Amino acid sequence: DEWTSGVDSAWIGSEGSSMYRINTANGQMLNSFPTGNAITASPFVDAGYITASNNLFITCKDGKIYCRNSLNLSTIPGGWLNRGGQEDGNYNVGSPIESSPYMSIEGANKYLYFGADNGKLYKIDATNGTLVWSFQTGGPIKSSPIVYNDWVYFGSDDGNCYCISITDASIRTGWPVLTGAAIKSMPVLSDWVDSWAKITFTSSDGKVYKLDIQ
Repeated sequence: DEWTSGVDSAWIGSEGSSMYRINTANGQMLNSFPTGNAITASPFVDAGYITASNNLFITCKDGKIYCRNSLNLSTIPGGWLNRGGQEDGNYNVGSPIESSPYMSIEGANKYLYFGADNGKLYKIDATNGTLVWSFQTGGPIKSSPIVYNDWVYFGSDDGNCYCISITDASIRTGWPVLTGAAIKSMPVLSDWVDSWAKITFTSSDGKVYKLDIQ
């Protein structure tokens, strides 16, 4: 079993520009970390299983994705230090980020996917915060992405649900799928049968969409 016990904290961001670590047993605030603007998306914590790094990834409306040690929010993990001109502890896309990060384990490496208000989806190396690629859509991306079978799925305010390759950000044949309005929700995976599955998401056109994927 790759899962371990012992995750006894919750990490909560605020529009007051801070991330808080809370003890789930008694609600005590254990520590906090200030950011440059409001945090409106859920963070991702790489914890609770044997190969976890215990790093916390925080997206923020100041245009940065931050990496901090999940147990001590003032600690910057070593890979995010001294990165050739980049600011320690974050990657700055220069546009507000309201999309929660999604971490994907690909071979021996971990990567983060997230969107920004400039309409780009980003893939960065989770161990050191360096850019792998970015992909441009026609509107802000507030939808959080998911990865399945080497493809990343996400919505955009341009009304499209996209499917692009995790390798080079090329668009999959037959995609994107256009809806009647902005897609701000995270696609949800379900109904796995062999290599097939389904994704479900909502659109601001008032409809729920369910698509077959492979």
